[in-house]
Amino acid sequence: MEKYEFPVSPAQARMLVLDQLNPGTAQYNVPVAFDVRGRFDVEAFRAALEAVVAAHESLRTVFQPHDGGYVQVVAEEVRVALRVERDVPAARAHARLKAEAAAPFDVEAGPLLRCVVHVVADEHHLVLLTVHHLVCDGWSLRLLLEQVSGAYRRLASTGGSPADPGPLVPQYPDYAVWQRERLHTMDESVAFWADTLKDAPTTLALPADRPRPAVQSAAGGVVRVPLAPGTRERMAEVAAGRNATPYMVMFAAFAAFLARISGQRDLVIAVPVAGRDHPDVQAMIGLLVNTIAVRADLSGDPEFSDLLGQVRDRLLAARPHHEAPFEAVVQALAPGRELSHDPLVQVMLAYDDDTSFALDLPGATAERVELLLDDAKFDLLMNVERQGDELAAHLVHRADLFDRETVRHWARAFGTLLDGLLAEPGRPV
Repeated sequence: MEKYEFPVSPAQARMLVLDQLNPGTAQYNVPVAFDVRGRFDVEAFRAALEAVVAAHESLRTVFQPHDGGYVQVVAEEVRVALRVERDVPAARAHARLKAEAAAPFDVEAGPLLRCVVHVVADEHHLVLLTVHHLVCDGWSLRLLLEQVSGAYRRLASTGGSPADPGPLVPQYPDYAVWQRERLHTMDESVAFWADTLKDAPTTLALPADRPRPAVQSAAGGVVRVPLAPGTRERMAEVAAGRNATPYMVMFAAFAAFLARISGQRDLVIAVPVAGRDHPDVQAMIGLLVNTIAVRADLSGDPEFSDLLGQVRDRLLAARPHHEAPFEAVVQALAPGRELSHDPLVQVMLAYDDDTSFALDLPGATAERVELLLDDAKFDLLMNVERQGDELAAHLVHRADLFDRETVRHWARAFGTLLDGLLAEPGRPV
């Protein structure tokens, strides 16, 4: 079987280093599961998956050690790892899904995409897809589901080939080469971040229940944040009145919350950005997401509306500089590297108000099953995503630092704070 080697992208290189620090964990697993009711052809679904994998080199990639780092190794063809489990008791199905979603990948052996189908009854299946983050981000997962759905529909309607040639799109290994070749052109953007983050605190002193260990682990926990019904609509109203976006409102509220629990007024919060500005990468499956570090100044006890204006201005100023690889920014600032905490930022806000992940299968309904993995990438991650017309939010925390009850208290406090800030944007934070 033919195989081809390519350099890894900067984002992949950083993730591989972090993955080595916590081997055998699920911190970079990207799972999505569905409860499928109605007619479901497992073999047609397998063929649909294989058609999509054949179309995207990223889904046929593993990572091999090379000269002290890694290279991408792309196989010309692979067989999709789809397993069928029969006679699964409905009462145990969710626990089984979560355990399978949390099973670690071997990034050197692969494959880095796997599927499990639980047959609960003749017309009742649970479908779990899990991909490693090295080859797939959130945008890519939506593309994967859309393309698998399309291939499955073509099989169901014609009984023929699931393949759809469609327009040719660049492949991720080519993107990785292109991005590395462009690194020298990003000096201005790296300098922007170095200037923005100059003299910023490199740690956020969240009140921990235990001393920080010498080497941080990925052990974590997840707590739901209670958001009042209508929060998404109210955020949009507050944003519209101040020439901002709902995401900016959430960022400002999260910054206010962090300032309250930490006592710090100068904060740096990590934010994922899609990295899809170039039209050629809109339909690419791979790891294109980048991390930016956004600073918030809450000195002087500003009103929430003023903080929102500051956040809006800073996020807009950062917009032309999203492509600067986070690792290049870290190197430019050269903060002291320690295994006990991440450099520059230890908290993240991930906000996704796009349409929900979906499988569109003829003759069946597919309802998404919520899977919350416990592995932590940050000391504290606020994950917010759209569910229908509402928002769902969770706090993912490092179990080495925080008790679950502490984070439950924070989750309730944040929900209350956000509700109050939306009701009175003119109140001090």
